[in-house]
Parts: sequence; C-alpha cells; structure tokens
Amino acid sequence: MSDPVDNTPRVTVLMAVCNAGDFLALALTSILTQSLAEFEFVVVDDGSTDGSAEVLARFALLDRRLVILENGANLGLTRSLNRGLGRARGRYVARQDADDLSLPERLARQVAFLDRHPEIGFVGSAAGMIDAHGEVLEIRRHPVTDTEIRWMGIFHNPFFHTSVMFRRELVPNDGRLYDERFSVAQDYDLWVRLLQRTRGANLRTPLVCHRLHERRTSRTRREEQRQVALTVPGRQMRELLPGEGFDDTRVVALRALFLARSPRAGWRRLADSRIMVRLFRRFSWQSGLDPRVVSRLAAGLVGHLLGEAGWQIVTHPGLALDLWRLDARECRRGCRRRIARFGRLRW
Repeated sequence: MSDPVDNTPRVTVLMAVCNAGDFLALALTSILTQSLAEFEFVVVDDGSTDGSAEVLARFALLDRRLVILENGANLGLTRSLNRGLGRARGRYVARQDADDLSLPERLARQVAFLDRHPEIGFVGSAAGMIDAHGEVLEIRRHPVTDTEIRWMGIFHNPFFHTSVMFRRELVPNDGRLYDERFSVAQDYDLWVRLLQRTRGANLRTPLVCHRLHERRTSRTRREEQRQVALTVPGRQMRELLPGEGFDDTRVVALRALFLARSPRAGWRRLADSRIMVRLFRRFSWQSGLDPRVVSRLAAGLVGHLLGEAGWQIVTHPGLALDLWRLDARECRRGCRRRIARFGRLRW
C-alpha cells in the first residue's frame, strides 16, 4: 500500500485587497511567477468596489493556487489578515500587500533561510522603494540580527510588513494572530509580541518592492498610525523602566533621537540621551541576546549620543559618566574625533 500524498503547500502567501485595482495585477503576477512553485495564494477581498474582484476572478481561472475569500463588507486590514490566516495551510506564511511586488527568488530565499535556522520564527528582508510608476527610488534596510532588531523595535518598526515570512505554528488555532484592536500598524505590535516567543531576522538582500503612493494606508490614516506608533514603543519603554514617565512627548523625542532627528535642544536633548542610555542598559540585561552584537550596539550608541550632545556634554557630567561606563574606548575615540574636528574648524 502506497503512502498517502502530502498535499500541504510549503508556503501560504497572504494578501488582503481593498480597491487595489491599479496595482493588483502586477502584485498577483509577482507571486504567481515565483521560482518556488509549491505554495497556495490566499487573497482576502475586503469589500472592493473598483474592479479588484474581477481581476481576482480572472487570475483564479488561470491558476489553481489562488484561493479567494470575500468579506462582503469592508472589515479592515487586520481582520482580513486574520481571516486569511484561519484558512492558511502552508508550513510558512508570507505576507504581501496588494500594491507591492515580490522579486522572483523571494519565497525560495526565505524558505531556505527558515529551513536552515529553526530557531528563527520569522524573517523579513530589505526593500526597494518604488513610486506609482514602478521606478526604484531607493533601497532601505532594517537591522539583520535578532539582537539589533529587538533594540530598534523599542523605538521603530524593524520590519517591512510586506517582506515578512513566518512559521504557521506561531498562528493560534482561530487564526487571530494580529491584534484586532490595531486597525493600522498592526504589524509593529505583532513583531514585538512574536519576539517574546521566538527570534527574528532580516535578510540583507532586497526581496520586495514597497510602493509609495498617495492612497497607501500609511498616508491616508497618518494620524491614527502616529498614535499606534507611540503606543507600541511607549509600552516597551515602560516595561524596561517602570518608574520613568513616558508620555507621548517623551516617546516622540526618544524615537527622533534614535534616528538622529531630535528637534529638542540643550538640556532636554541631554536628558533624553541619558534616558536612552538607561533604556539600553536595561535592554542589555535581557537573556538570549548576542553579547558581541550588544557590544557593537553599545559602541554605536555612545558615538551617536556624543555626536548629538556635542560640547554641551560638559554641562551634563551624569551623561558623560553614563557613556563612559557604557563603552569607555568608544567614548575616548569620540572625544578625540570631536577635538580633531574642533581643531580643523579653529585653525
């Protein structure tokens, strides 16, 4: 008697569509022409009224891997993704937005990475930013290692949602992986929660194209997304330093300082810098971090904050001592660089 055939696909590609007609055909084609062919493609039509349903129906006739779920009414991205996850059968789940593109080797590269690294629960990649016409504007990259991802995740989203592939075993039985209280930036909340259960990584190679245009959710619901972008980091900061007051103003300032875009000057910026050092020290005490990466992050933070503080650091000996304790060698190097720069300007 022959063994039963396993029809479980290697990957479920998950997409939610709401009036994406202008870009939908290209997005679908970028998945259906992947070099890895063993996948199912679950697409949730979230009440589209622009002809997207007809585009989906036409593609479904041409490729049996395409599975269309219709909401009937608009439920929003978060609930639509959870509905699709309830239908997913693949060992891995890959996300893609309906206006983005996946490069031909994307699924194969990410599957191979997760197969080689069973300790990693989800993986993203760098992304090419493209405009409405498909022209590449720039390449953007996020941190690669789990430790770097966790540090950045305290302040900003460390993944491109459209680039992520994760293990289906992380999905609860009812499919509700995404927190439905978040109608936008639901991915940022999800990555932070998943990092409490598993490890994450990003591939250096760009495997997706992320389209920037006026109708993206991030543009049309910017204020709502801004509030969520404060909720997730604020929650983590309060967990690391329970006694510190992290109101919206402080969270905004720390997020900007992380990117070297702090609008605050004088003693306020120095005070923010000292809080960031305290956050890093508490972060570095967590178990499971790579000590070599922690040392590299510490050196980078010292150099970054020395650059932000400038000569005003002499007015704040507490910060100077904090940076010295964090990485004395980098502190000396940073001071020598600033002295040399001052000498060039002086003479």
